[in-house]
Amino acid sequence: MFLVVLAGAATLALAAHNAGFSLAVNIGQSLPGTVFLCQELFYERALSPGTIVKFTPPEDVQALLTKIAPQGSWHLPWLKRVVAEAPVKVCWDAQAHTTTVDGAAPLPTPLLTEYPLPARTGCSTLGADELFLAGDHRQSFDSRYFGGVKRERISAICMPVL
Repeated sequence: MFLVVLAGAATLALAAHNAGFSLAVNIGQSLPGTVFLCQELFYERALSPGTIVKFTPPEDVQALLTKIAPQGSWHLPWLKRVVAEAPVKVCWDAQAHTTTVDGAAPLPTPLLTEYPLPARTGCSTLGADELFLAGDHRQSFDSRYFGGVKRERISAICMPVL
């Protein structure tokens, strides 16, 4: 049975690649699902809230994560869900451990109490080329902690298949 599943996965991966798609494996808890089918972005495209994207976080975010997570326990690229596109106002409340996007219900930031992360405070507006990305899991390390992500870092849109 295992060989049948393995052969099926290999066939799917080859067909996807030939059609401009790739498979991504989600090893974390940020999003439900393990295997995602991703379509590479070859052109400027609107990324509406709820869309799952594959991206590489900025180097300073990677450096910060290296300080709090064991080397090898996280991999690039990441998968997160688009919460908002610019221009939106994002406010961080370090006292309440929350982040608010465009006045919507506050998103919890529990990692601030569990790891030595710098607490963001105040408000800012996402730049014209930025997105606010977050995982579905409350323990996801995402824009709630490091702010907007530039569109140029987004490489694909994805959907769960397993």
